[in-house]
Amino acid sequence: MHTNDETRTAGNRTATPGTPAPARRTRWNWTGFQGKTIWDWLSILALPLSLAALAVVVAVLGNWHLQSLARVDELNAQTEREIADRTVREETLRAYFNMMSNLTLNNGLRQSAPGSEVRLNAHARTLSTLRQVDRDRKAAVVRFLYESSLIDASNTIVDLAKADLRGINLSGVDLRFASLPETDLRNANLKEADLRGNNLRSVDLRGVDLRTTNLRGANLVGANLNAANLEGATLIDTNLRGASPTGANLSGSNLRGANLSESNFTAANLSAARLPFANLRLANLTDAELAGADLSQADFSGAVVTPEQLAKAASLRGAKMPDGRIHE
Repeated sequence: MHTNDETRTAGNRTATPGTPAPARRTRWNWTGFQGKTIWDWLSILALPLSLAALAVVVAVLGNWHLQSLARVDELNAQTEREIADRTVREETLRAYFNMMSNLTLNNGLRQSAPGSEVRLNAHARTLSTLRQVDRDRKAAVVRFLYESSLIDASNTIVDLAKADLRGINLSGVDLRFASLPETDLRNANLKEADLRGNNLRSVDLRGVDLRTTNLRGANLVGANLNAANLEGATLIDTNLRGASPTGANLSGSNLRGANLSESNFTAANLSAARLPFANLRLANLTDAELAGADLSQADFSGAVVTPEQLAKAASLRGAKMPDGRIHE
């Protein structure tokens, strides 16, 4: 017989009257996280996420630091190389000056005959030195030779033919009556230099700055003046026979009495240039700009130039036209 105080059995579980029923366990109760809010979950996840982000930041900073150290090392190494290079160049220049002084004072370089061993030695050592030093020291070599009267056009002792003078800065330098034939002067700065009476035969002057340079009476036969800037330059009585000033800027230059025969002035700018009595026989003036140029008494016999180009000139008085006619 069963009574109300007796224990009731439900399946395998028993319940005692008056005792609360045990809470139902879910499948997540074993984790111990039951009853957590979204903020609780975010707080729990924040720490590992922060640690992961911190690890990334530390890695990035570490990599940046290593790269910075590498850059510093590279800059230091570059500085050391530059110092070493400067030292080598300076020693090369000093050794050259010592050798040339010895050849001059003790070996009679100035009194030597053309083709002599002492001259050949000086020539070879000069070319070698110019190949090894930078443009500033190249300028020092040229000035030394000029001031020592070793490269005079009238009595050349040290032949600079084939010398590497690229990029040299001789702006404003006085080199009157110097001899620099067949030298490589590409991209040099000769602005406002005094080169009167220079021997510049077959010299490479491509891209050279010759603005307002004095080249009066210079020998520029066969010179390469492509894209050179000769704006306002003085070229009175200069010999430019067979030269190539293609694309050169000669605006405002003075070419009075210059020998420009057989020269290639294709696309050259001769606007406002002065060419009275200039010899332009057989010259190529294709696409050359002649606006405002003074061409009086100039000789254009056989030159390649159009009437339209000549019509832009400021003066053609007495000029000899390509067809042999004298302009009035």
